Amino acid sequence: MNLFKAARQELKVADAAIERMKIASNFDDFDSEWRLYLNAIEKVFVKVERAAQPYRNKFEPWQGKFNKLRKKDSLLKYLKQARHADNHSIQDVAKVTPGVYSFSVPGGPGVTHIQTLRTDHTGRVVEYVGNRPAQIVDIPSRLQCVGFQNNGTNFNPPKEHLGKNLKSDNPVYLSELGLAFYQQFLAEAEQMFDK
Repeated sequence: MNLFKAARQELKVADAAIERMKIASNFDDFDSEWRLYLNAIEKVFVKVERAAQPYRNKFEPWQGKFNKLRKKDSLLKYLKQARHADNHSIQDVAKVTPGVYSFSVPGGPGVTHIQTLRTDHTGRVVEYVGNRPAQIVDIPSRLQCVGFQNNGTNFNPPKEHLGKNLKSDNPVYLSELGLAFYQQFLAEAEQMFDK
């Protein structure tokens, strides 16, 4: 039997969206894939629920623990609500935080001597020769999830998932964790109901 074929297909869509997020060359492409992921991952849950209707009396109690997790777990709640914000509002669900680059040589007039200083087309120093060490700050731009509001409730990027602190608010990182959760959810549903 292949009861959960439609849900399995949505997992593939979500996984492919993650892979395209990783190689996106601009924010618009990244954002489109992030939104596609959010919709596909939510559809996994919905399609499992719909497919299990013939087993409703057994399925609903089994599904209860997952419903509770989706309401209480910071990451799962955020993913669900981000999809809701995407579909029912014009709010952003991700952004780019610009990077910072600075080059300096401590000292001052009469103390610092710069013999050679060359930059590339972006303004980054590619060659420096001088009598004092240079100080370079180079923090790349980064993608991050953002907070939004649904029905008067604020939803901020998650800080934990399944009792563990999250190390980042990067959408790729969060989407991979969400994918792993829904893969496990589907595997358990298949084991229980798709015999």
